[in-house]
Amino acid sequence: MGFNMAWLAFKGLTPEEVHAKLGLTDSQQDDPYNEADFSGAQLPTGWYIVWIADISLPNQDNLAKWSQGAEEVLCAQISEGAMISMASAFRNGAPAWWVLHNSEQGVFDLQTGGELPACLDEIRAELTARQTAEGGETAPVDFIFDIPLTVLATLCGFEHSKTEFDWGQPRFTRLDPVR
Repeated sequence: MGFNMAWLAFKGLTPEEVHAKLGLTDSQQDDPYNEADFSGAQLPTGWYIVWIADISLPNQDNLAKWSQGAEEVLCAQISEGAMISMASAFRNGAPAWWVLHNSEQGVFDLQTGGELPACLDEIRAELTARQTAEGGETAPVDFIFDIPLTVLATLCGFEHSKTEFDWGQPRFTRLDPVR
């Protein structure tokens, strides 16, 4: 079945400012497996991560609103069952760039827009070569799915599928909606 979720990375805002924008409060209760609808973790890279169980919540309007006053907001939307992954960035209320893979359009499908991050070209070349080497369209693995997510990991140092990083383990706490 796999992940069907989203996560956001905020740069230039404190965790408290992020919570206020999203209408959340930090319960201070550990959520190491991201079982809550929302959980958050401060990374040593300076980014604050918000894990979201609802893949549709970070839509264009919300991302534009949430990026106001932030240096940048990165967004990952992941549907492993459908093999769709999307990475996007927003700055000052506007979309900056996006990268989308939808395996229903073919294993090599990769759509992009905006002012793309410099790391994309190298990541795309490496993972496209791996896909080709493993059999292309008939390969048992979809390496192209990882391109948007690897771009985000390169930019902020976080991957949804990892629990341990070179810098340690993120401490996620449950975030609750403000009542």
